[in-house]
Amino acid sequence: MRYLFLFFLLIFFYKGFTQSKLIQISGKILSNDLNSTAVGYVSVINKSRNSSTYSNASGNYAVVAAPNDTILFRCIGFKTLTFIVPNQIEHDFIKVNQVMTIENTELPSVVIVPWKTIEDFQKELINKKLKQDDLMQAYQNLQASKWEHIRSSTPTDGQEGQRLAMQNYLQQNYGAAHNNLLNPFAWMQFFDYLGKNKKKKEKSNIDYYLAEPSESDK
Repeated sequence: MRYLFLFFLLIFFYKGFTQSKLIQISGKILSNDLNSTAVGYVSVINKSRNSSTYSNASGNYAVVAAPNDTILFRCIGFKTLTFIVPNQIEHDFIKVNQVMTIENTELPSVVIVPWKTIEDFQKELINKKLKQDDLMQAYQNLQASKWEHIRSSTPTDGQEGQRLAMQNYLQQNYGAAHNNLLNPFAWMQFFDYLGKNKKKKEKSNIDYYLAEPSESDK
């Protein structure tokens, strides 16, 4: 009975020693891209002991933990990685490299303006005073001579050049070509012509019926 008690006592002390044993976990944190780029400034959190640290710029980290502790690796742009410390570790330190998965997060588009609200923008636009040089430039741009200079100095494109060449050809060979489909006076002349022809035809029919019979009819 005494030996059985000593056996259970040794197991109890061994289990307590194993659970309280602290080890150092170190390694390098890498990305899962093609180049296995080192990930720096990653939060390394021991969730079981409420302690945390950071990896350096080269991705190297070191944290103190005990068997069965839960270690979290968090970094913006990557998925959170969870690592459980193995229960049976012979040495006081282990080296474990961690590979984090890239996480793409789409952010909504943002337009940055120097005004807080739309009302502030409208007030600023209404109260804005143009400089004298800007007013003079706007006045000059509205002058007919300015537009005439722009029109004469701007080269034509291929489509416009073809249209002008066709107009010149028709003008030289067939005279001025007019499109009377949209001309109201042309439509009036057309209907007047139809009316006159209709009256002329009706008159010719009346004269035919009122004419005297010929010698053969008698």
